[in-house]
Amino acid sequence: MEKNRIILFVGLIVLLSSAIAIATLNIRIPTEAVETQAQLISTEEFEKIAGQEEQLRLRYQPDRESYGYGTLRKTVVDKYCFQKYRKDPNMLSSCIQGTETYKYKIKDIIEKNLPPLPDDFYYYKAKLMKTGYIDLCNLPEEYWKQPEFYRDSFVEVGLAGYKNPNPNYWYPTGRGVFPSSQFVGEDGSLHPGDEITICTTLRTGWWVETQQGYRIVPTALDKFYYEPESREYKVAPSSVTSKYIKVEIEPDIVVTEETYPVFSSEWVKLIKVHIKINENTPPGSYAVGFTLTNPDSETMKKLSSEYPMYMPMGLLDISEPYLKVYLKVS
Repeated sequence: MEKNRIILFVGLIVLLSSAIAIATLNIRIPTEAVETQAQLISTEEFEKIAGQEEQLRLRYQPDRESYGYGTLRKTVVDKYCFQKYRKDPNMLSSCIQGTETYKYKIKDIIEKNLPPLPDDFYYYKAKLMKTGYIDLCNLPEEYWKQPEFYRDSFVEVGLAGYKNPNPNYWYPTGRGVFPSSQFVGEDGSLHPGDEITICTTLRTGWWVETQQGYRIVPTALDKFYYEPESREYKVAPSSVTSKYIKVEIEPDIVVTEETYPVFSSEWVKLIKVHIKINENTPPGSYAVGFTLTNPDSETMKKLSSEYPMYMPMGLLDISEPYLKVYLKVS
């Protein structure tokens, strides 16, 4: 999901990824990618085709040399003005003093601060896209810190803005959760008393030049609507879910840093979601997730002093939770 503003851009790529602490638990992760849900295959079927190494490598291993060069425009912002008006989108444009333009190899702005691209990156990307399953909690950061990990969004959407940025646009905010929906226990593997951990990533949107801080708030949901299937899953009321299911987020205060003109090493963060099913939980369907909001005022004050280009939430948000988890308790 991407949204634009004429001057202020906010990219919301809202997809979810997860992994679990209990190896026997079966989790379905809709990828919302080129491969539709109907085209997903089992992990067993994937391992059978994984031997087609060259074919998978050509499709899923990034060829960054092919990205070429871009004309990068670094926005020159009066930082005192920015700190004064960062909560007022109508005044932010007055803080722009101009731009610095220079040529840059796209490959270099990605790799300058990020871990080296693993030689087998294609295998894990292909497995996620083709099966909908990946143990993100145990996947090393050198995989999920690569911008190409996030569907085909970077190549199909983000890359153009790095090659030929619009000189009239400045992007002070943008965020994404990948992936953003998942289904746990559809095969009867989730029971009262179980404790599970799933993982997702919270990242800065493409072309963003600021650091953004969030408080991640767990929530019980009254509904679970999954857009790719145009289907609403019936779940227990949030008041019932809150009684039986406890959710904790680690960490619950997060700062994601800039993706422009160079990717920061902290542009994306791994988020762990700990879910505990009460022993007295009745069998049935439940939904939990998290929303994003600003940290408390004292924390924001601290972050604002630590990050000169700290940007609070508020310019653009969505009413839906950023993460939704469907739980089928047997």
